[in-house]
Amino acid sequence: MNQVLIVIIVALTLLSDTAFGQRALSSADGSSGVIGTYEQGNLNYEASTSRIGINYQTGDPIQLDPVTKRIANHGDIQFDVGASANKGRKDLFAGGDFVPGVDGSATGSYTWEHDGAGYHLVFARVGASTAQRKLAGVSTGDMLDTVSKRSTAATEALATLGFNWSPDENLVLGLSGTGGYTWNSTRHLKERSVCTTVGQDNSNTSGPIVVADCDDRLIGNARDEGIGQLRVDLTWNILSLGDEKAATLGLLGALSTTLSTRNNTTFNIAFGPTLHPSGRPSEVAIALLVEAIDVGNQLGTRPDLDDQLRLRVYVGVPFSVFGIGS
Repeated sequence: MNQVLIVIIVALTLLSDTAFGQRALSSADGSSGVIGTYEQGNLNYEASTSRIGINYQTGDPIQLDPVTKRIANHGDIQFDVGASANKGRKDLFAGGDFVPGVDGSATGSYTWEHDGAGYHLVFARVGASTAQRKLAGVSTGDMLDTVSKRSTAATEALATLGFNWSPDENLVLGLSGTGGYTWNSTRHLKERSVCTTVGQDNSNTSGPIVVADCDDRLIGNARDEGIGQLRVDLTWNILSLGDEKAATLGLLGALSTTLSTRNNTTFNIAFGPTLHPSGRPSEVAIALLVEAIDVGNQLGTRPDLDDQLRLRVYVGVPFSVFGIGS
């Protein structure tokens, strides 16, 4: 947690009205349907999966229309790539358990600016990810059970269409739908601590000493599945932290339902406070989110409330801090 606080404090000192922005921030078991528009991109970090990512944006420059004297309509393309140390885990930090994953996406959007204030936009996103999953199986024999440990790569390809509406630049509502396919999905598997004997010392007079190798693994077999998700996202700038160039305190909320060809439909919620750069309500610089994944335990893998809840911490540092695009 101290590592997260240090990153947040550093980011707070950098907040300004220059190129801050976020990738498609993950929440409620999926990628946000609110699209941020900013100048160059950022370096971002998510503590919940120990993910480091880079976002880059290119597109039409933000400028005034010479006839209407308002911001001109514009198109943008965003690219995002990232690597995770423990992708798919609910832990705040990996705790030494390295479960690597990589992901990437491209998002194209077009924004229509309203007369006076506000805008609406449409977007399309394609993305893919892959992550190693640690599995374990138990084979029952005549005398004893045999535990086998193995790893598999869970790979996912997704496509998303969405719509954003903002009435006054301080409130952004996003609606989106996603469809895709997962090879070697493990969403239906429970995680347990699995131990195997690696040695035994019989020299102790009080009894043998057994040496075991233990780690957390998913129990069972991976399987392919088609998936879809419908979601509603909301970002709301509530309070300015100073003058017109200061950052603003906001609130982020997300509701989603995930459908599958092989598993039960799940429901997910995320909410929490956010910090936004001045005048950019769709862009999240810092987020502290509480998530409830698979509310009601529809998959049967999260029987306790503690299994369903997790904390997601997100921080984005703009390229301008490194002299890029400034």
